[in-house]
Amino acid sequence: MLYSKPDEAATATLESALDHLHKPLSQTFLAGIFGGLAMALSGTVALLLATGIGEQVKEQVPILPRFLQGTFFPLGLVVRLFRLGSPAGVSSLPPATRRM
Repeated sequence: MLYSKPDEAATATLESALDHLHKPLSQTFLAGIFGGLAMALSGTVALLLATGIGEQVKEQVPILPRFLQGTFFPLGLVVRLFRLGSPAGVSSLPPATRRM
């Protein structure tokens, strides 16, 4: 959502914080665990892709390992934010489709 005034953004942030306050601790804990799992998995996949490229390919396209690593690691962050919820554990999905 785009905000045109700083006070609208501040109000939305306060409302979100109050919503987080009333979430069950177990839901917040599980969202943190799953978020960390998504980040760890994406980091591992990024390293595997960057180091698993053959020497011939590295010589022909030296930027490829860094490109793959830089592409796949942020996917974990995207999964964490949009699928598992925001950093504080509130899902960005509509309430009818939330699984937690």
